[in-house]
Amino acid sequence: MASGSLRLARRHLASGATVCRTQLGHRRTAIAHALEALDFMYQKDVADSGGAFLDLSKVMRDWVRETLLQGAYLREYHLWEKDCRAYFLAMAAQWGASLRQNAKRQSFPILMREWLADFGLEYPAQTFDAISSNV
Repeated sequence: MASGSLRLARRHLASGATVCRTQLGHRRTAIAHALEALDFMYQKDVADSGGAFLDLSKVMRDWVRETLLQGAYLREYHLWEKDCRAYFLAMAAQWGASLRQNAKRQSFPILMREWLADFGLEYPAQTFDAISSNV
């Protein structure tokens, strides 16, 4: 190593809230681009057909949009459960704490409330109200 040069320090970041938030942003962007592409194709189809299949094109576009959004919502909810479980279990292991297990098979938002309480964390009530009303 030459005199005066700095050594490159490599350190892998542990997965955590930042990683989960970043992935969420990527997925949100992907959905937005898919919807934009769908709208672009609809506009192109309308322009190319001269409106001959306008009603059918609109119905198809709306159906694909709805299906895409429903699938994205279900996938996002599933990934939210998976990411939360991994994050809280990792934090509990790091701090030598134990978390209640879901013995009652209660809904995941209720389990998350309990785990947040186990860590002594407070959260706005409307956060879980919005999630619970959509489950």
